[in-house]
Amino acid sequence: MHNVNVSNFRKDLFAYINQTIEYGEPINVSAKNGNAVLLSEEEYNGMIETLYLCSIPGMRDSIIEGMNTKPEDLVEVDWEKEL
Repeated sequence: MHNVNVSNFRKDLFAYINQTIEYGEPINVSAKNGNAVLLSEEEYNGMIETLYLCSIPGMRDSIIEGMNTKPEDLVEVDWEKEL
């Protein structure tokens, strides 16, 4: 995470925004009364989606189980027949 004080952030605002969008790295902006974090929209949406999925009972365990499944244990599904 890149750190910058609010004065320098203000001076180079567009450069910091473009950097965050292009590289997806958050920027920590420090001010006298606290800090703020600049995220790209893509990173923000990813975090919100992760929080949502983790809020569904059993979803976390289901995702972990899927990640641990060996490729040879996968089954191909014909979705046209399933619908």
